[in-house]
Amino acid sequence: MSDRLGRQTSLILRAGTVLGIGIMALGLFMTAFGFPEDVLNVGICVLVLTPMAGVAVSIKCLWQEGDRRWTGVALVLVAAIAVGMALTFFGL
Repeated sequence: MSDRLGRQTSLILRAGTVLGIGIMALGLFMTAFGFPEDVLNVGICVLVLTPMAGVAVSIKCLWQEGDRRWTGVALVLVAAIAVGMALTFFGL
């Protein structure tokens, strides 16, 4: 695996985490002043979706490098995460 894979994946994970925490902090501040919790929920969604974005970037890098085996593993991981999220969303 290349340096590019590590750099791009860590950049996405770091940016998603900082963005999600920032949005949640804003949401907490707004909630303290009586605003609805919508902004807080957006921050939570960003934090939940950040690992999926990291895996998606990994898939792109692995595919470009021609590493089909690990691309397949990453695709299975994305599918498992998506199924888990769907089951949770629908309360199953």
